[in-house]
Amino acid sequence: MPMNRIENLNLKKAFAAIIGHEVPERFGEPFLTLFRDASAKKEGNNAAAYICSLYLSALLEKFQTEKLHTFVRYTKEEYELFSFDCRMYEELYSRIPTEDLKNILLIDAHGIPCCRECCKQDIFEAFDFYTNI
Repeated sequence: MPMNRIENLNLKKAFAAIIGHEVPERFGEPFLTLFRDASAKKEGNNAAAYICSLYLSALLEKFQTEKLHTFVRYTKEEYELFSFDCRMYEELYSRIPTEDLKNILLIDAHGIPCCRECCKQDIFEAFDFYTNI
C-alpha cells in the first residue's frame, strides 16, 4: 500500500476517534483540493484541510473546541503540515470556486455533519487559525 494512502487511513482513524464517527464524505473540501493543488508535498495536506474545516465547525456550528485542539495536537505530532502565511491568503482564496463556498460540510456541536455557506472572512479566519497553530 502506498505511504500516502497509509497516512490518510491513519488520519481518518484519528479523526473518527476524536469526533466519534467516520469522516463524512466531502469533509475538508474545498480545502482538500486547494491544498493539494497549492503544494508539491502530499503529506499533511489532508490534515491541514481537516483542521481548517474543524475550525469553521467550531466557529460557525459550535463544534467542541477541545476536540479541535486534540486533533490539532495529534496532527502536529504525526505530520509535516502544509505551510503558508498571510501573504498567500488572497491567492489561495481566489482558487476556491464560488459555488464551493455555498455548501461547505461542517460538523455541529452534536457531531452531526451539516452544510453551511461560508464567506471570505470565514475562510480567512480558518487560514489564520491554521497558520497560528
